[in-house]
Amino acid sequence: MSDTRLEKIYLEAGRLFNTKGYINTKVSEIAAAAGVATGTMYNLFSGKEAVLSFVIQATLDREWLGQEIGLPMRQSDLGVLQKSLQKVLEEIDTSIMVIKDEEGNLCKDFQALISEIFDMCADYLVAFNNIETNAGVLEELWQEFYPARTRFYKKLEEFLVCYMQAGQIRKLDYLPLHVNNMIETIAWWSVNSHMQMPEITMSRAAAKENCVSILVRAYCV
Repeated sequence: MSDTRLEKIYLEAGRLFNTKGYINTKVSEIAAAAGVATGTMYNLFSGKEAVLSFVIQATLDREWLGQEIGLPMRQSDLGVLQKSLQKVLEEIDTSIMVIKDEEGNLCKDFQALISEIFDMCADYLVAFNNIETNAGVLEELWQEFYPARTRFYKKLEEFLVCYMQAGQIRKLDYLPLHVNNMIETIAWWSVNSHMQMPEITMSRAAAKENCVSILVRAYCV
């Protein structure tokens, strides 16, 4: 993202839409948080709906940011956003959420899985959080995302059983609660801590190290 104004707007709009919701966030608030004039916002975007679709598209498709983008940006076509979301969800299903090889043997240990989920959240959680928080505004994207999220949580439960059987993690009861705890911990360190405490600067590498260390100590034997 070569335009520093767009980079700052991306960060602040993503944070405000996620913490306050799309309906309760004003363009002037985004402008103030990003350190630009409200008039500049309307030079860059046709309206608030264009800012929201910019945040979603820029998170889901990093290559899109390198393309020539006409200003002011307009609301992205829903089909484009859905295609980007589908591509990311497929990538998660076929790479991160695979812990066994073709012969059924574990090929990814617990720590490696947590590390990959952290990177996934750091890359995409701004979009996922905003789709969930603003489901009423992004209904079609939410309908695409919700079943995938449900499958993701169920698969993690299955993975925990595999890791217990392999002796990698301690015996666990109430698996859905542990899955929620792990995802909330990863979400906090990868993205949400920056959104809720933007005054504290921590590198992605340092956040990842802290997060993985906490979960490994909590679960590994």
